[in-house]
Amino acid sequence: MFTIRSLSFQSHVNDASIPVPYTSKLGQPLIPGQTIDVHGAINSDATRAEVNLLHGASQIDPGEAVLHISLRFDEDNIVMNTYMGGAWGNEERESMPFKKGEAFDLRVR
Repeated sequence: MFTIRSLSFQSHVNDASIPVPYTSKLGQPLIPGQTIDVHGAINSDATRAEVNLLHGASQIDPGEAVLHISLRFDEDNIVMNTYMGGAWGNEERESMPFKKGEAFDLRVR
């Protein structure tokens, strides 16, 4: 299951926009080496956006976030984390590579 919030999201470049928040089940379990591609555009007034890979529910609480990616334009960082057993893990932070109002391609591998 994955969820996308606060982005203009397209499943493929030539497809129509998909409304957000968007939640979908994966067709099959992920295996090592597979890639999830997220294509979209960041709203020009965005302060934050999220991409979550979830297990057990369609929301982080009461489910688990196997991977939580938070695009924090207000902090100029990407924050990655997990939410397992009712607790957040240790955050990993990277500088923001994306720009507001522009298209982006995010790959999770």
